Amino acid sequence: MLIQGFRLLDLTGNFPPGVTCTHLLADMGIDVIRVEAPADPHRRDDESDRAKAYDFLNRNKRSIVLDLKEPAGKEVFYRLVRSADAVLESYRPGTSRRLGIDYDTLKKHNEGIIYCSISGYGQEGPYAEVATHDTEASAARGAFGYVDDTVMTPSMVGTLLADAGAGLHAAMAILGALLARTASGNGCYIDIALADCVSTFQLAKLQRYLEAGQVSPAAHLDRAAFKCKDGKFIVQANVEPRNWERFCQVIGRPDFLQLPNADEATKKGMVDEIRKIMLAKTRNEWFQEIAASGASVAPCLEIAEVMEDPQVQARGLIWQLEHPTVGKVKQWGFPIKFSDGDITLRNFAPATGGDGKAILEELGYAASEVESMASAGAVRM
Repeated sequence: MLIQGFRLLDLTGNFPPGVTCTHLLADMGIDVIRVEAPADPHRRDDESDRAKAYDFLNRNKRSIVLDLKEPAGKEVFYRLVRSADAVLESYRPGTSRRLGIDYDTLKKHNEGIIYCSISGYGQEGPYAEVATHDTEASAARGAFGYVDDTVMTPSMVGTLLADAGAGLHAAMAILGALLARTASGNGCYIDIALADCVSTFQLAKLQRYLEAGQVSPAAHLDRAAFKCKDGKFIVQANVEPRNWERFCQVIGRPDFLQLPNADEATKKGMVDEIRKIMLAKTRNEWFQEIAASGASVAPCLEIAEVMEDPQVQARGLIWQLEHPTVGKVKQWGFPIKFSDGDITLRNFAPATGGDGKAILEELGYAASEVESMASAGAVRM
């Protein structure tokens, strides 16, 4: 394992920001314990062995079910906190305080605890209480703007930009806080906002605006997708003059070199002509020719095609695994390569509460105490 000796308590359920963060941390070796509610409408619907065998987002984690509204369940959580290094939650602002599991409360049990909150707009400000999903958070930080409709119009990207961004930022922040704690001994509170994390993907535009007071829309062909003969699409973003020259040579229109600086009417006519040209060959034919020229290019792949992509195969991004009851399964692998420290499967995704008994025993509870708490509904085995 790359990282050993750290424990994180995950209160985020199965929502994308939290599960993205803890997926990365668990794969790297952190002991991630999913602390789940007895009746959670957002819990994984399918608890079958097959579902857990393919659930790569929750592999290498453990699960315990606690009722944090019950005094006994909350006391178990406090004891868990005393054994942990970090806590991750994604409640609406104020909820953790009402439950008595906020940072100020938990640091009384563990002065060195690192507490990370993920919310739509952060814990403070006029939008803090506004309900927010990935789409709203992305829109609120300009992710759908800055386009020239001669090429494309404002639209949603086909991925959870804010959710994934928040998960990545949370993982980075937690690791940074753990590193800082090794020197200072102090824990800290981390406030992650989905909307703010979208901005990281737009740093160049933000810098240009802060410096010049304006941002040019995405014009030319830096976000264009072209339909090919076989009905599939290819994309290219050859904004560098040399690469744009290579692209123009491949499509047989060296006279289009001036497209980036042309007036709007001329530019639109050129783009329309390129769309017609691209219909002459299949996506794969264009990809091979443009790639060979040195210009930038990529096929616009569907998920099923991604699985067969030779670069995905070469990178080892699809793990072939053997599940004890399901048999051979495939999971998406880990996206980062380390020269030292293997990222491997330690355990398949846990059943909800499947590790409760073992975790309680680790915390020092006697069998009779566990049975008593289970009978009272504070924990669920």
